[in-house]
Amino acid sequence: MSTQMNHFYEFGEFRLEPARRKFYQGGTVVPLTPKVFDLLVVLLQNQGRVLEKSYLLKQVWPDVIVEEHSLTQAISVLRKIVGDKQPNHNYIKTVPGRGYQFISQVKEVIEADEPDSSRIPAPLVRTPSRRLYFAATFLIIGIFAGIVPLWLSSVASRMSARRTGSLTTIGVKPFHSADKESCKTGLSETLTDAVVTKLSKLDALTVRPLEHNCSNTAHAHTSSSGVHKTTEPSVKGGGESRLDSTRDFADEAVVEGQVQKQGEKFRVSVRLTRTSDGVVLWADQVETGYPNDGSMQDRISALVAQAVLTRKAD
Repeated sequence: MSTQMNHFYEFGEFRLEPARRKFYQGGTVVPLTPKVFDLLVVLLQNQGRVLEKSYLLKQVWPDVIVEEHSLTQAISVLRKIVGDKQPNHNYIKTVPGRGYQFISQVKEVIEADEPDSSRIPAPLVRTPSRRLYFAATFLIIGIFAGIVPLWLSSVASRMSARRTGSLTTIGVKPFHSADKESCKTGLSETLTDAVVTKLSKLDALTVRPLEHNCSNTAHAHTSSSGVHKTTEPSVKGGGESRLDSTRDFADEAVVEGQVQKQGEKFRVSVRLTRTSDGVVLWADQVETGYPNDGSMQDRISALVAQAVLTRKAD
């Protein structure tokens, strides 16, 4: 039997296993989004070095054009997970004008991942004098066999709700085309479908697609309150919100976006808004020169999913 090697990093009470994509705190698995996990790997591999923002963007988001806000948000999420609080950060230091530096001591370990022979159970020896004992043991095991799955199901449900940042219902509004050129590409419709599909894969989250239309023509809709409304197309470059009132929706949060032609490129703006008070929980912008190659849809849907996983509704 061949011996496999397990390569991992340790700092403080944390342990990162890149090959298995597992992150532990004191022996307990801590869920990380893919990009936050990749960012932590790069920081640990370069412990003590000041990493430029441009370098981190290329390492974590290769072949994708993103703004520094995405990196800043990922750093913020990572600091919250490891308890790296201001003003004196113990793990991740911000170097003004340059980037970030992982300043904590990191222990790099490579060990053999061999099967543990001690896990092989010894032969069970039964004697007539122990029949009553084993009967009672099997009865207890039978009881726990019925209780434990129910308990695990309850725990899994609570963890799933926690992974979605306490959000349970999200509405997805059709992405708005701010001008005729953007509308002709059909990018707003494909972006909407990509976001709905991505969010529908998250555990313990109900996704409700809202009405579809091309925003360059006026349209009418009926809100959950029963009020019939007409929404006029926004002026090109105005950056107006298509959400008349977030409180018109029963969902806890609403995703909305806008596509706008900027020279030879297309700019996509997207945000996540809490419906109870209209507070913007997260927002970002991405530019692309190829609106129909599928990469923009993948990028935007991944950004929205990451925001839902890391933002809380309360």
